[in-house]
Amino acid sequence: MYLHYDQKTIKELQGKQQLEQQRMDFLILFSNSVRVVIEVDGQQHYADGNIANSKKYAGMVAADRQLRLMGYELYRFGGYELQ
Repeated sequence: MYLHYDQKTIKELQGKQQLEQQRMDFLILFSNSVRVVIEVDGQQHYADGNIANSKKYAGMVAADRQLRLMGYELYRFGGYELQ
């Protein structure tokens, strides 16, 4: 799900650049004001192969902040948690 497909965000982005990088695994729309994002992260979110990549991790955390500032609740799970 890409953020710019959410009707709320489409209205907010009128005339602005689309947020093409902001993809979420699941978006739950409970009402006009409650939006919950669920992210399930595999190793590719924070590492290159088996080596941790702090730049990738920092980018992920920055994207999380951006979503929260836009009014989304965010819950992030490690893929291992769901096995």
